[in-house]
Amino acid sequence: MLGFILPAVCLHCNAHIDTRANRLGVQRYLCADCMLSMRILLPAAGDDIDDRSFRFRTLHARTTLHAGFAYTRGNVIQSLVHHSKYASMMRLASHLGNTLVEQIPDAFASAELIVPIPLHRTRLAQRGYNQAERIAHGIAASTGIPVAPPSLLRRIKQTETQTNKDRTEREENVKGAFRIRADAADWLRGRSVLLIDDVMTTGATLASAAAEIDSAGPKAIDVVAFSYAEEA
Repeated sequence: MLGFILPAVCLHCNAHIDTRANRLGVQRYLCADCMLSMRILLPAAGDDIDDRSFRFRTLHARTTLHAGFAYTRGNVIQSLVHHSKYASMMRLASHLGNTLVEQIPDAFASAELIVPIPLHRTRLAQRGYNQAERIAHGIAASTGIPVAPPSLLRRIKQTETQTNKDRTEREENVKGAFRIRADAADWLRGRSVLLIDDVMTTGATLASAAAEIDSAGPKAIDVVAFSYAEEA
């Protein structure tokens, strides 16, 4: 009866979702048509994200950039990311991690530790959870790679939103925004680290975090985003 009073609807197009079907993961949130539109999206090719790589060239660790899906205005990926971040859909954020592993499995082949991009404590208190951390735990559930404790990498600067900032402004906004704790080298030195976020735009946020991680001497840093977006 509840299904008729409050029918499940696709979070992208608002079409009805048949709750009688055995729907798992992201399928719980999308209708069949939107799920199909997501499945036919290809992972980011090297050319799609290589223009961000210059931000990581000064790092000592071998660094590789990966992204699962293209984030464009009005597409299904934007809806998934938006709802996982702003609609209190913590479980959806975890499912994005599972889906990312299915989309680009090679990105996780050598990783030994997952480090999600942290939120500043003020924003974390407002939102109630960190969507990048939930994505990381979804990846961990699919791969067995452990997630670092939240205190390992902290965001010490409450940055403004990157939306509507140009490339230079984004870089300045996140400069010095992250700090690793004193014993971080015990976790990171000589290891292959997976740095996770939901969206990669210019790469400024990820590069700032990667530089702080790099100071602890990891062997490699695989920078992985659920989606990538062109600059606004």
